[in-house]
Amino acid sequence: TIGATETVQAFLGTTTPFSAKVRDTRGQLVTDRAVTWSVDDPAVATINASSGILTTVAIGTTKVSARIGTLVASAPVRVLRAPAALTISVGNGSGLGKISSTPAGIDCRVVGTTLTGTCSFVFPGDAAIALTSTADAGSVFASWGDACVASAIGTVCQVVMSQARVASASFTALRRFTVSAAGSSDGRGRVTSSAGLDCRLSGGAASGSCAIDVPQGTSVQLTAVGEPLSGSAATLQYFAGWGGDCASANGASCTITAGTSNAAITARFVDAQTLSVAIDGGGGGGVTGAGIACTRVSGITNGNCSTSALFGSVVTLTAQPDAQSSFSGWTGACTGQTLTCTTTLSQARVVTASFSRRQVQLVMSVSGTGVGALQVTGGAPCALAAGQGSNNCTQSFDAGATVTLTWSAGPNSSFTGFGGACSGVTTCTLVLNASQGVSASFGARQVSLTLSTSGAGIGTITGSNGLTCTSSSAAPSTTCTAQVEIGSQISVSATPGDQSSFDGFGGDCVGRGSCTLTMNTSKSVSANFTRKRVQFTVSLSGTGGGIVSSNGTPLCALPLGQGSGTCAAQVDVGSAITLSATPGIESNFTGFSGAGCNTNPCTVAVNNETTITARFQRKQFVLQMVVSGTGAGSLTVDGVLCSLALGQNSNSCTRLVDYGTTVSPTVSPATGSSFDSYGGACTGSSACSFVMTAPASISAVFTRRQVALTMTLAGAGGGTFSAGAAGSCSLVADQGGVTCVRFVDIGTILVINATAADASVFQGFGGSCTSSSASTFANCSLLMDGAKSVSGTFTKRTTPIVAPARGDAPTGATKRRGS
Repeated sequence: TIGATETVQAFLGTTTPFSAKVRDTRGQLVTDRAVTWSVDDPAVATINASSGILTTVAIGTTKVSARIGTLVASAPVRVLRAPAALTISVGNGSGLGKISSTPAGIDCRVVGTTLTGTCSFVFPGDAAIALTSTADAGSVFASWGDACVASAIGTVCQVVMSQARVASASFTALRRFTVSAAGSSDGRGRVTSSAGLDCRLSGGAASGSCAIDVPQGTSVQLTAVGEPLSGSAATLQYFAGWGGDCASANGASCTITAGTSNAAITARFVDAQTLSVAIDGGGGGGVTGAGIACTRVSGITNGNCSTSALFGSVVTLTAQPDAQSSFSGWTGACTGQTLTCTTTLSQARVVTASFSRRQVQLVMSVSGTGVGALQVTGGAPCALAAGQGSNNCTQSFDAGATVTLTWSAGPNSSFTGFGGACSGVTTCTLVLNASQGVSASFGARQVSLTLSTSGAGIGTITGSNGLTCTSSSAAPSTTCTAQVEIGSQISVSATPGDQSSFDGFGGDCVGRGSCTLTMNTSKSVSANFTRKRVQFTVSLSGTGGGIVSSNGTPLCALPLGQGSGTCAAQVDVGSAITLSATPGIESNFTGFSGAGCNTNPCTVAVNNETTITARFQRKQFVLQMVVSGTGAGSLTVDGVLCSLALGQNSNSCTRLVDYGTTVSPTVSPATGSSFDSYGGACTGSSACSFVMTAPASISAVFTRRQVALTMTLAGAGGGTFSAGAAGSCSLVADQGGVTCVRFVDIGTILVINATAADASVFQGFGGSCTSSSASTFANCSLLMDGAKSVSGTFTKRTTPIVAPARGDAPTGATKRRGS
């Protein structure tokens, strides 16, 4: 039984049966009356109206009511989340710790991968549970898992018990890393890591942070650096290697991962030993190796000539002489004459390398028919005597020496040029990196003879001394020079080439005949050759106009309408002429012909009389003429007619019109039709003209003319005139009269029918239907060749009509025409 202030609790997703007891006014139970059940919020729970079984739907509160007639009993129901279990699981950890909950319930101990204590507890539905992890000494909390993955902050995890939950936690054991000096350390250094290690070692002593605790599985990188004492002038310190758990590491870095036990690492530091290098001798070169880069140039030693290295290091040095020197040998800690030496730094060492200057030879050779001498700066001359023909001299110099050679010619002799390592006719400067040879030649004094060709033609000018100068179409101007002995006699002649003629000498020869020169001084002669010329003709034809250009320059023009033209010019034989045709704006170029010229542009080689024909055609465009409409007529352009027959509706005609032609169309409407308007290139209905510069069209619209039909109905009766295409006109009895005007195409034949209304009689036509044959009948035929008027009279019937018996005519009835 539910008390008046009691709230029923039901869990989400369950059913709860309700029942009711019914009593009469005397308090007696009534068992034969049915109760109807209902809830006020079916979104929270539903109830079977007859059985009273409540089914929860959502968290919230609703009211359950039992009704019998007008009587109602109610009770509140609160739907709650069902209690759920929170269970602790353990990950793959190696440490120790405890997991507890707020509110209380979970008190679970973690030992590696084993759990003890209260590790599962049922909490009320939707309860907010805070889990806290506490690591034992020597361990650290590692991580949350499962339901705590997204809701954990540090060592605390928040879980809402909307359902059964599993939360996992892991603890990791701490391992100690210890650093000490190796037993053979005699130097100073520092070992550090990002995990907090900072240990200074000096000989076998250690200071600073030389031990750290790290979680098992953590990788730590240790770095070793040799360092002198602060403010000390002692030698550099070097890291010599790892030991202990870093024994397998190479270099100054060791990475070690914390395992299941503690780690012990040793480091060895040693003092440095000094290696010094000296260079002597008259030569130059360098010594390299183990940080040494020591050089000697021009008697001065510079560079890095000393270094420090590990005690006991084996050092190899290499000597390299420069291009002008040779290596003489080692002294001190190294001996011998090989280019390399090796020494062990068991103590400070000094090594000396010697270089000497290399010697090279300069061989001077003089020759020729003249007299002269060749001399090197600071050395003895190498002379050529008269009639000697040749002489050789040799001198020695330090490799790399720079020497300058000069020459001197004897009387009536001339220096004709260097050879070997030198060239030209002036002084010569050499750098003697190796032995070299230089020659000089002297001859009897000479003068120069210069022959040349000029002009547009080609040919050859020849001297009796064998000097020949020939021009060609590719090189029409040439110059040739030769040395001849002073006082010699030289004859000069000229020979023209193909399609050329000799025009005469110039310079030290004149005229066109043979020429003889006495060479007491230098002289020059030119031969001028001209090109033979032929006529080149361009012929123009056609109805169009344009310009023909030669090599880009206008040569010949054909005005529009001239029909033909000719241009001629004299040109050099063999000339290459490029013709191009440019039509006028009103024309088209239709092509070249003659001499193989069939493209635009085209190039012609003129070797003889040549004629080229160019043709221009005046442009023509299509003019389309269109006539349309209900009427008939014609559109005429320059005598060309385009006609439209009555009833044809439209017609199209075309013709070709020359570019620039002024088109003035005319229109002629047929009888019974009128011109309406132009379209296309002309507009409106007035006269027009236009110039053909592109395809065009023009149209004309003709309309069939209409005339008026006037229908007048009069009289006391009523009736109708029906006039076919002109429509109808009706008179109402007692109206007295009516007039209707209708328009129809001229030439139309109309049949007018007169129809009397009931109790009315048509009395006959008038107006245009006044002929005796039509005036008293009910229809009239009219040709509408002009405006027409038709009239008619309708009267009321005065004689009654008696119905005939069985087809007999009624007694006394008179049949009236048109009634």
